[in-house]
Amino acid sequence: MVRIAIVEDSEQDSHRLQTCLDRYGAEKDVKMQTSWHRSAEEFLDSFQYQYDIVFMDIRMGGMDGMKAAHKLREKDDKVILIFLTSLAQYAVQGYEVDALDYILKPLTYPALELKFQRALRRCHPKEDEEEILIASGTERYRVKAEELFYIEVFEHHLHYKTARETIKGYGTLKDVEKLLPEKGFFRLNNQTIVNLRHIQQIRGNTAVLDGREFDISRMRKKDFMAEFHRYGLRI
Repeated sequence: MVRIAIVEDSEQDSHRLQTCLDRYGAEKDVKMQTSWHRSAEEFLDSFQYQYDIVFMDIRMGGMDGMKAAHKLREKDDKVILIFLTSLAQYAVQGYEVDALDYILKPLTYPALELKFQRALRRCHPKEDEEEILIASGTERYRVKAEELFYIEVFEHHLHYKTARETIKGYGTLKDVEKLLPEKGFFRLNNQTIVNLRHIQQIRGNTAVLDGREFDISRMRKKDFMAEFHRYGLRI
């Protein structure tokens, strides 16, 4: 799932971009979740590290896109940024905020397709290099998906277990599921999501990984076994 923010004060231009993204998703079989923000201020106020790609209009009422991009980089230096502009000279400052590229208005599908492919290659590397962003208080951790053993609800917190450490975070398992790769992870019960790569043994209605046993919900057992074998794993 690719998470996209469109920061654009023109409803018409936002709709045109959304139409092009929908076409790309249908033709390339790419799943996307988009969010439209009418102003830079509203986007920055709601920003919580939840996007992979940000399309930012440079000329907007209120805070302009370039100033907003600088503020965005103070929060997140990893999210991919693509400017939208009617004048190319406004985009040359993009290097200051590590913008990937810019798209000239009026936006066309061929222009979007070319730039978007490049953005996807950067934000979704090979599966074994995919990263998960974990918010823990004021700290942010990037963990490779393959290194994550399980996520467990414990004492009103989320515990992310890796071989090296346990990272304590906040939120719900439902929120976490949206951030995880589409393959390789399974929710065993109301308290636990496991990485299928690290399962060492299945004992009846429990799965063993990292030396611990986790209950497999009776209602989820059939789907769990199907996903386990579909993913090509063996124990």
